[in-house]
Amino acid sequence: MKVLVVGAGPSGLAALKEMREAGFDATAVDVRSSIGGVFAADSGVTFDGLHLTISSVFMAFSDFPPPDVDQGAKFWTQHEYYDYLCGYAEHFELWPHIELGTRVDAAHYDHERGRWEVRSTHEDEQRSRWFDKLIVASGASHTPLVPETLRRFEGQLLHSSDYHSEEQVRGKRVLVVGMGEGGADVASSAARTAESVTVWGRRFPDCAPRFIEKFMHDPAYDECEHLGEHHKPSGLLECITISRAVRTLPLGVWSAGLHGLTKDMAARHGPDSMQGVARAMVERAWSADYWSSDTSMVPTKSGVTLTAAARHQLDVVIAPDATVDGGRVRFHDAQIFGRGGDGAAAEPTEVATHDAQFDVIVACTGFGLDFEWITASHAQLTTNPRTWFKHCFPPNFGDCLAFVGFARPHSGGIPACAEMVSRYVAQLYLGNRELPEHYPALARAEGAAEEACFNLTPNYTMLVDYMAYMMSVAKLVGCTPRVRPTSLAKPSDFVKDWTFPLWPCFFRTRGVGANPAAAEAVLSRFGPYDALAPMPLLAIEIAAGFVMPVVNATSLVADTLAPRLTRRALPRLYRWRLSKKHFLYRNSLTLDDLARVPAQWAAASMVLWRVIKRGVAATLGRAGRSTQVASTPRPEPARVASARPAEGTGEGEVPRIRAS
Repeated sequence: MKVLVVGAGPSGLAALKEMREAGFDATAVDVRSSIGGVFAADSGVTFDGLHLTISSVFMAFSDFPPPDVDQGAKFWTQHEYYDYLCGYAEHFELWPHIELGTRVDAAHYDHERGRWEVRSTHEDEQRSRWFDKLIVASGASHTPLVPETLRRFEGQLLHSSDYHSEEQVRGKRVLVVGMGEGGADVASSAARTAESVTVWGRRFPDCAPRFIEKFMHDPAYDECEHLGEHHKPSGLLECITISRAVRTLPLGVWSAGLHGLTKDMAARHGPDSMQGVARAMVERAWSADYWSSDTSMVPTKSGVTLTAAARHQLDVVIAPDATVDGGRVRFHDAQIFGRGGDGAAAEPTEVATHDAQFDVIVACTGFGLDFEWITASHAQLTTNPRTWFKHCFPPNFGDCLAFVGFARPHSGGIPACAEMVSRYVAQLYLGNRELPEHYPALARAEGAAEEACFNLTPNYTMLVDYMAYMMSVAKLVGCTPRVRPTSLAKPSDFVKDWTFPLWPCFFRTRGVGANPAAAEAVLSRFGPYDALAPMPLLAIEIAAGFVMPVVNATSLVADTLAPRLTRRALPRLYRWRLSKKHFLYRNSLTLDDLARVPAQWAAASMVLWRVIKRGVAATLGRAGRSTQVASTPRPEPARVASARPAEGTGEGEVPRIRAS
């Protein structure tokens, strides 16, 4: 069987590796001169100083651990991730099967022959070849999208793919349009050299800090200071978003905890802190769906814009609409954060209109998909990933056409989802699995559930829930993770399986394609309690760890006995009667899920015991210090007087701490 993979970025490399490993004659082509997709040196869509938004352990493939994992998890730069991808291609001997500098001009499926005719161009040489299967891994960064409103701007108009260095905007007045991760990075970069920077978003963003421990405790929180460091899992955002412990919580309980956490951080650090600005933003962003909070929209896994706003290094304008007149932009019904350094950063200035003059606009407004080069003799391709089964198989093509890399997880990385679905594709091609008979209908139902879940950003059709999606595809592959065999000898490993982020390596612990050594190479580098969530979220997780299996089982019975009463696009009352991982992709409880319950209870018990021991030790420690202080005799008055410095010297004064 001959398989063509279009694209040699992270998703294409994963697909190529899985096809080659399954024994197929697979080739990958890419229009660029190097592998890596947008992370390649010649991609033309990144900029100096770029860091990934999730950790190296999350971006790594399941059977190829990060080379520096023994030091902990970190946020790779573009160049570090590119080097990792090159090492992946070398390790799995992919280089001989990659054709670079090759553009696919057309791919036509002939139903009578059951094969693809693919026309491509390499170094001005055109050729036509036949393939049995086509895997599209070209990524979502196809055609830069720039709103028509911005095209009226008479200054310099750039798309984010045209922004490569802060030197491009030195000394200029800059407007950054968009508050996603690209917009956050561009704004933070531009603020270093520009005369002024304003960030415009149509709606309030859901910004999440990458370093949760430092976000909680550091009043001068700045992500840029920690991006090059290695971290324990407990220091990372993913420990409170993608662990089994947190995903055991019902969505409503999780949202209540998130509201409480952000509110407490704002109160602790004040309205001029990054935490204060973050709370002001997310409180308004989540207000439209309070009990779903950040799960209702696309999150921005970066806090760099909020730090800059708190320090009055840039302005953030939230306005539903704006008009452009020459070099001037007028924002309507605007709320402005950090404006001019006046007032607290978290207390916006509300104005009916706000006018500002700019020299440069950087449109961080995303990309459009382009699949016009794919045709078929008697089928039409749908371009909405929510109509594709598992965001991979469009209707009317069966398994002869697969899209890999078009599932963008709410939290987590695209490469992990691309690798998982590539493993499923390989099993289909081997004949070990079959597509469900009514897979187009299943895809529509799952797509409707996604749209209902992510209801505040319904048009972002690539968005999936990481854990629910990965588990649903893993069930199709036959590689759902379970407590590792070593747990019988080391009970503390139950805690790792329950509290650690569901990194890709967990999906190599057993089943089809198992590689326990690769999983151990990552998991053995961390202690069993290195991923515990902060209080009080941890206490809520422990309680849910004991209670939710019973609640989930009861819900399963209700769904079985009265499906019409309990299920719409999403199950009725899903925010309260189901764990977060069970209400999407029809991830109902299975026997495999029930088999995990004893391990979950054991893990919750061990974590509870650890919390109790540490609490008792801390209480005894405080009591001991209090006793020591009480028993210490007071110094004689004369001795105090003799030790006092001369008036006006300042020596021995208690230093005063002033918030900056």
